Order: sequence, then C-alpha cells, then structure tokens
Amino acid sequence: MLEECLLLIPSLFSMVGGVIGYKQYISKLAGISDEKEFLSRSNREFRQFALKYAVIGGTMAGLMGIAAVRISSGKAVPGNVPLLMVIVFLMILVALLSIYFITAGVLHDPRSSARVKKDMIQSMIAAAMAVNAVPIISMGIFLAIIEKHY
Repeated sequence: MLEECLLLIPSLFSMVGGVIGYKQYISKLAGISDEKEFLSRSNREFRQFALKYAVIGGTMAGLMGIAAVRISSGKAVPGNVPLLMVIVFLMILVALLSIYFITAGVLHDPRSSARVKKDMIQSMIAAAMAVNAVPIISMGIFLAIIEKHY
C-alpha cells in the first residue's frame, strides 16, 4: 500500500502547487484595464508561472519515478489501486474546476475585450494541461499495476 500511496503525494503536490501558481498569475493581472498592457503582462506573467510549475512538476515527476521503481519491484497490490485511481481522478477534477473558477472572473468581466478573453482561455487550457500532467501519469502507472497482475 505504501508504494501506491507514494504516487499520490507527488500528484497532490503538483496539482496544489500548480493551482496556487495559476491563482498568483491571475491575481497579478486583476487590476489591469488597458488591453495592450494586459496582453503584454499576461505573456510575461504566464512565462513566470510556467517556470515555477516546471520546477514543481519536474521535482514531483522525479519523486514519481522513485515510486515507480519501488512499484516495479513487485510490491504493489492491485486491490488498493481502484480507490487510489478514484482519488487521483477527483484531484484532476478539482484542479480543472479550480482553474476554471479562477479564470472565470476575467472571462465574465464585461470590460474584458474579445482578445483578452481569447488569451485567458488559451492560458487556462495550457495551465490545465500542465497542472494535470503528473496526476495523469500516476493514473497510467496505476493502470499498469492493474494490467501486470491480471
């Protein structure tokens, strides 16, 4: 059970770290009313978010690699895996909803131009893909555990 749970910890930390970083990114853009300044600052701030998340995600992927090596030694019990997969699925769902609701303030603001909304939708999709990368990898490892034993 310990080996399988070691996959949850990196998934949780990468998801929480990514959502917090995305929230910081959006909060830095909150008070900007000029479209050109918003788009310029949005690109710069998103690069900073991506760099922060690359460090978090890379570290967590390394921890996940250590867990995968321990699992490959044959100690994993597939009976625990479905519950852990449900937990990871719920983490992915929470991350997606969090990113959407964080971005919704800008998307539904009547002062936001179409260009700003398009830029925010692109940022939201990129952040959702990045934040959920590590949990999706852990889902793949869980599926491999089930496949190996059946």
